[in-house]
Amino acid sequence: MHGKKSYTSFLAFLGIVLVFGVLIFQNQKEQEDPVPSLSDVLKTAESEANPPVVQSKVSVPPKPVPQEPLEPQYAADGSPIVFFTSNGFSPAIVKVKAGKSVHFINKSTQGMWVASNNHPIHDIYSGFDQGRTVGNGESFEFIFLNVGTWGYHNHVAPAYKGIVIVEE
Repeated sequence: MHGKKSYTSFLAFLGIVLVFGVLIFQNQKEQEDPVPSLSDVLKTAESEANPPVVQSKVSVPPKPVPQEPLEPQYAADGSPIVFFTSNGFSPAIVKVKAGKSVHFINKSTQGMWVASNNHPIHDIYSGFDQGRTVGNGESFEFIFLNVGTWGYHNHVAPAYKGIVIVEE
């Protein structure tokens, strides 16, 4: 009988340990992963519906916009003057008779190097290439002998473009 009592006591002890183990395990699980309250669920849904606005620090320079002067300007010899400004070439399109020149004047804070398209090889109108960069107030003059429509750009800032139309 002594063996049965000992066995029964052992089972009772084991049952008590098992019950305490389960209670401790459940309590620990609730502390690690508690069931969210209704207010917590609503706050989470609201924050997901209205995420915070993040300001971007990436700046993209504005695309150059050619600006036409109110009145075209001409040199003393009657040749058109094209100004290079912070907005590009102005006027962006000029017409000239074959054998006449166009004056390009830098009125910007950046360098100007007028050259025929295509960038960077300047092969559309052979010879129409300033060949160097000039600063504010400096100029370049080119005599157009070939009839046609000639695209050009600023070699040091190729997004800035213009057109010279040469007529007979």
